[in-house]
Amino acid sequence: MSELQKSFAKAKLAGLPSEAPLPLHAFREEDEDAEGSTLDSHSLPESAQEEDSSSASSTSSASSTGTIKPNPQDYFDNDQFVQGPLSWTNYFAQEYFLENVRPDEVVIHHVYLTEPSNKGPLFVLHHGAGSSGLSFAIFATELRKALPNAGVLSAEARGHGETVVKSHDGTVKREPHDFTIRLLSSDLSDTVKLVQAKLNWPQLPDIVLVGHSLGGAIITDVALRRLLGAAVLGCAILDVVEGTHFDRSDLYFLAKS
Repeated sequence: MSELQKSFAKAKLAGLPSEAPLPLHAFREEDEDAEGSTLDSHSLPESAQEEDSSSASSTSSASSTGTIKPNPQDYFDNDQFVQGPLSWTNYFAQEYFLENVRPDEVVIHHVYLTEPSNKGPLFVLHHGAGSSGLSFAIFATELRKALPNAGVLSAEARGHGETVVKSHDGTVKREPHDFTIRLLSSDLSDTVKLVQAKLNWPQLPDIVLVGHSLGGAIITDVALRRLLGAAVLGCAILDVVEGTHFDRSDLYFLAKS
């Protein structure tokens, strides 16, 4: 070994601990010994015994490896902790079932709504495939914190949530549904107009379309076909279905026309 190699090796060795670390199994043996030994409860101070008994619910959820599984009730007051789904009334002011009679079917559109006030805009929300209008519940709450005058209309597509399609004899149509974008976008624009008629709005408020995934494709088609006319101020498309309309430049210049 050359002198250069020796000096390099000494420099490396100088940074190592003086004693070799214990093997992993040694730590496991120490942990097992510690778990095997117990303290007599009479030898603990009284305050420690009280603390130990008060944490029984947490320690009872410990796994065999000593990992503590969190209990939600440890972090919320009893009146704040709610098991099961929350009601839509925590997020929206109104709920409507709107009948839309067409030549070949009757659609009962289900929507959640909080009306705009003081000429605020209406955010029209459309969920993705397999979801429902409640997928925008938290968004609706946070949006109105930022824009108190804004309204929120969360629609549900056919075959989703509580929107149903019937024959004219009242029989509910089962799957398969027609999920073509053109039909779903017509459903959405009809829903907005039915809300307008239900609430006797003289004209549509300024509208911002928001769609997630499949909903992004639907609101894009609504905007491009101008199904809601000049009321649409803009669109917000979240995680849109790949390849949907983005080869069409007229979407980007829609607001200028």
